Amino acid sequence: MDLKKPHAVDLSRAIRIGNVRLNDVLAQHAERVGELDAEDSTPPTPSCIFVYARGIVPYVDDANGDGGAACNSSPLPRPVKKKKRPEKHSANRNAKRAQIRAINGHTLKACALNRVLGTVPVPVDMALETNTIPVTLTGWMGQTDRAIENAGARDAKSAEQEGDCDFEKSEIPTRRFLELNEALAEPGMRLITAEMQGPTTAIIDADDQVIVVLNCGPIGASDWKRTTEEASTAMDKAAQLLYGPDYDKEPLEQHGDCPRRGPHYAVHMGTGMGGGQQQPTPFTLHYSVTQILTALFFHDAIARFVGMANGLFQMYAPKLYRYYLDTMCELQKWDPNLPLLAPLLSCVFACVTFNFGPQTVTFPHLNFLNLAWGWCFITALGWYDYRKGGHLILWDLRLVIEFPPGSTFAIPSAVLRHSNVSIQQGEKRFSMTQYTSAGVFRFVNNGFRTDVTVKAKMSKAEQHEFAAAARVRYSKGLEMYSTLEELKMRAFM
Repeated sequence: MDLKKPHAVDLSRAIRIGNVRLNDVLAQHAERVGELDAEDSTPPTPSCIFVYARGIVPYVDDANGDGGAACNSSPLPRPVKKKKRPEKHSANRNAKRAQIRAINGHTLKACALNRVLGTVPVPVDMALETNTIPVTLTGWMGQTDRAIENAGARDAKSAEQEGDCDFEKSEIPTRRFLELNEALAEPGMRLITAEMQGPTTAIIDADDQVIVVLNCGPIGASDWKRTTEEASTAMDKAAQLLYGPDYDKEPLEQHGDCPRRGPHYAVHMGTGMGGGQQQPTPFTLHYSVTQILTALFFHDAIARFVGMANGLFQMYAPKLYRYYLDTMCELQKWDPNLPLLAPLLSCVFACVTFNFGPQTVTFPHLNFLNLAWGWCFITALGWYDYRKGGHLILWDLRLVIEFPPGSTFAIPSAVLRHSNVSIQQGEKRFSMTQYTSAGVFRFVNNGFRTDVTVKAKMSKAEQHEFAAAARVRYSKGLEMYSTLEELKMRAFM
């Protein structure tokens, strides 16, 4: 063999590339040198020695044009066997995972927790723990627009009687669509841009808590664009099955009787409670509609977005996620026949709404029936220029945020008024929202009873305790939020 005498090996590089221990490298190197000496008493020196996961391989210059045949003809060393991790290391790792599981009810991989470290914070001056947040007296849900207007009128009258000249009555935005320039022209509005498959954006309130999260796709996922395309196509095909092949020929017109969220096709699936219902009840749907929506929900591409929302929930609101998980587990024990959207470890929400557009753009609104401090996950799909339209407007925070197809928002939709910027003519925009109504949490909290049933058997002292708990319920709920520093510390556990 036309080999030169081996010279010194860069062991630090070898260890870094091959991920093998120093003793293994030295032993294999000595063994290989011995084999070369046995084949040729005067072997020339190779240019360098590369270390791979399977061992050390000598490199030969192809100056003679033989393609390194002499080197390739020699047998490769046996693969390096990865040494078993010491039992004490495994025990420590398992103990840390058990600690996280005991606190949050789940275990996330280290790679997922580490993504929190790259989160981009966007601070705002408003705090969710204020007297201006529209929450009902029970503390479970948000207020309707009529209740907010009546409360504002009472406050204005009281301020007038007391001579408070600094009082400013908050106005509810009108039900209309806005172009991007019109939205940015609103007093105090600022634009937040989005980067596809970039770092997650977290909006931090005045109390340093993470209150809103935007994720534009997993970093490094080369197939995310294709996944978004497949999910959008699945939504489009489901809409054709539900509303006919020409459902998108003419966008729905805006009129006074259109739904309060906006004139677009929408279908709910799952379990909810409200409007006088005595217990959580599945939404009533025709059998064929149920079949179409179920197939859509478990479509491979849609399922990835469901899983992403579940992971984001665990990463950015672990205590709130635990509350959702425990509530749904208790409800499932109480009624095992109550249908779930999916296994709870894959989706902790009781409801999903598919907004089929064809141009899903919403009016300013509150999802007041949702849990007041709970999160609603919104996924945008379709084909539209997200730089020109589709933005999410958070009116209370005075933010206009780009919302690309394939992105997911998490917001407390019961107390933060939100809407969308109009999209261009001929474009399509769909969305999928995952949430749980406040009535489900209240029902489980009451021992699987309604408030009326519980109060009927209370003494006066118990009624006072019940009312006192209601006054602090929303504040206690906000304690389930986390600061960004707390979330980052979990990555080092």
